[in-house]
Amino acid sequence: MFASLLLAASHLTPMIRPTTTTSAVPSTCRHGRFFVGHRKFSSRCLKGVRRCAKSIPAKFQPDGESAGSSPGGSPQISSPAPKPAGLQGVVFGDSQISMVDAEGGTGLQYRGYAAATLASEARYEEVAYLLIHGQLPTVEELQGFSERLSEYYELREEVREVVRNLPKNANPMHVLRTGVSLEGVYMYGKSNSKLGRDANLQVQKNRAIAERMIALFPSILSTWYKAHYSEELPELSGDFGEFSAQFSVARKIVLGFGIQEPHAESILNKLLVLYAEHDLNASAFAARVTASTKADMYGSITTALSTLGGPLHGGALGNTLELLLSFASPDQAEEFIRSAIQRKEVIPGFGHRVYRRTGDPRSAMIFTWVKDMISRGDEKVGSRPRLLAIAERIEKVMFTEKGLRPNVDFYAALLLHFLNIPPPLFVTIFAMGRVAGWSAHTIEQQTANKIIRPVSNYIGPLNLPFTPLESRSST
Repeated sequence: MFASLLLAASHLTPMIRPTTTTSAVPSTCRHGRFFVGHRKFSSRCLKGVRRCAKSIPAKFQPDGESAGSSPGGSPQISSPAPKPAGLQGVVFGDSQISMVDAEGGTGLQYRGYAAATLASEARYEEVAYLLIHGQLPTVEELQGFSERLSEYYELREEVREVVRNLPKNANPMHVLRTGVSLEGVYMYGKSNSKLGRDANLQVQKNRAIAERMIALFPSILSTWYKAHYSEELPELSGDFGEFSAQFSVARKIVLGFGIQEPHAESILNKLLVLYAEHDLNASAFAARVTASTKADMYGSITTALSTLGGPLHGGALGNTLELLLSFASPDQAEEFIRSAIQRKEVIPGFGHRVYRRTGDPRSAMIFTWVKDMISRGDEKVGSRPRLLAIAERIEKVMFTEKGLRPNVDFYAALLLHFLNIPPPLFVTIFAMGRVAGWSAHTIEQQTANKIIRPVSNYIGPLNLPFTPLESRSST
């Protein structure tokens, strides 16, 4: 289903560009079959161009040197056109998982359903089932799914022991990644050898592992957190809603982290739905690259976890809260932000590769949930109105001065803070939602697979003379 990036990004392909404009470089090399000026190279043509760089006659090169040569006279390869940074705008291929329509008004959709509708009407477990299995579950299917999740939630003793003994000051994302990888160690040999080349069995296996990941993520984090912070966790009791008899990731988070905020399960359920999937974001693409090598599901999810933890992806949540908490008033926040803009500093929580002009619709939804938490006016409100006022002032200044709108992290950081979730755990909440999307991408990639192997635009020197070790001098 997914084609190689090579043709989609053909303008990234290296080519020799002469500096003279008075004569044309021959269209073929001395081998008579490699077209030097052709844009759509195959991998074979790339090898030909590099191999035949010397075959360009000297009369087509200024002063007898190759165009773009290094000081030592070695030829360099240059690109004739600007390259999209970070593959921006490059269409990777077809997918049936999700669509992000930033300009056309359709918005974010999961397999044809509006994410906004799913967040307000569906349980996260329904959405996870939709992403993994391709359709919304029936009552019976959801019941069976819930029963399997309840079974998978229990960690095997070997994994539990390792997770409990991970350091108290460990990065929670590293804890989660370690738990997933260790689970793969014990599960890999049980069924992998029986699959052979049966594609349907592979899909079934990946779906089973995906379901297991949905349940294991909150279990791994809760096990580690309780091992080190159990004395800080309050006793929780009471009604957990009409689905209390069924497995709920949101409820596992509430119980695992001791969240006492009223309506916490409902709020977290909505947030998990919004986090569940978002097209080819960095972590989903990383998962697909790993999956394209035919690595197992555990490998793909571990790759995605590592990617999500970066400060330019999910790791921005903590930085956003730190910014908001650093101000005593909206006026102080405005003064700092204006000064930071003058210094060309990056403000966390703003800007998005996809929503460059329209703003992130997920942010607008989370903003309304934050306001709802404040409007309830219970005894826990405290400084919340002030923090929201600070956030709104920053949003106004950023749009006025930079034309940037908040992304999903900006108000999500406030929401998680109001739920009294420790900031180091913020990105793990993101991961507990997004694992459904990662799993869907892994399954789709391996269903009609072709290994993902783009090419780079090499701009370094060529054919440098080799100097023996004893003759080299430091520079």
